[in-house]
Amino acid sequence: MALHILYLIALAVPPAPSLLDHNVLLPAAFQPAVLAARVGVIAGCTVSSWSPDSATVCSNQTLTQTSNCGSNRLVAGTGTDTTWSPDPNSVCNGSSFTQTGNCGNTRSATGTKPDATWSPDPGTVCNGQAFTQTGDCGGSLGSSGTLTCSTGYTCASGSCHINQFTLAYIAGSNGSVTGTLSQPVNYGTDGNSGYRHA
Repeated sequence: MALHILYLIALAVPPAPSLLDHNVLLPAAFQPAVLAARVGVIAGCTVSSWSPDSATVCSNQTLTQTSNCGSNRLVAGTGTDTTWSPDPNSVCNGSSFTQTGNCGNTRSATGTKPDATWSPDPGTVCNGQAFTQTGDCGGSLGSSGTLTCSTGYTCASGSCHINQFTLAYIAGSNGSVTGTLSQPVNYGTDGNSGYRHA
């Protein structure tokens, strides 16, 4: 009779559950340690912070954060564009263009770059001659030429041209002249009769 009672008791006792069986509800005293073994977190730790900050990643990207307890999670970034290119100072003043942010967004902007170079160079315009320069961004500026020519040369159309004269040969009293009676010569050049304009 005693053997039958022990056999019935053995049938009534269920097998010991495995700690790896996720469907087993373990006693409260054992749950923190088992959970820690499963996910790699600190037993009994309360999550209070996550890093890195989601604001450091653009909102169109995701990042993996780690908590103060060692657990991980995948979240969406919350960062916004903080830098934009190109720089407005690289685009001519008043010109509209599109900037692209570091997170890939775009926006309209207006250039602020002033005229930095002007043409033509005053040194290519005759000294004292008024003219208008044009800037690299389309501006205009009144200016005055500074090109000065050396003695015997005259400035015209931005270039120095040698002065040219006409020598006229006239016979003196009781004399006569034959051949060419006049001759054009450049400044500092001898004529046919040995005369030089200086």
